[in-house]
Amino acid sequence: MISSCDAQLLKFIGINYSSPTMASAMIDLMPTFTFILAVYHWDGNSRFENYQ
Repeated sequence: MISSCDAQLLKFIGINYSSPTMASAMIDLMPTFTFILAVYHWDGNSRFENYQ
């Protein structure tokens, strides 16, 4: 698995390769993606729920 630090580093590297407009939109949408993932995992439909 990728650590959160590595994931954030890869995110910023990817944003550097895109246009400034896309970079601004993606940074503004990150809380939305986080919220959607949190709702998905909170609902219990995650396949990682019983992963040990």
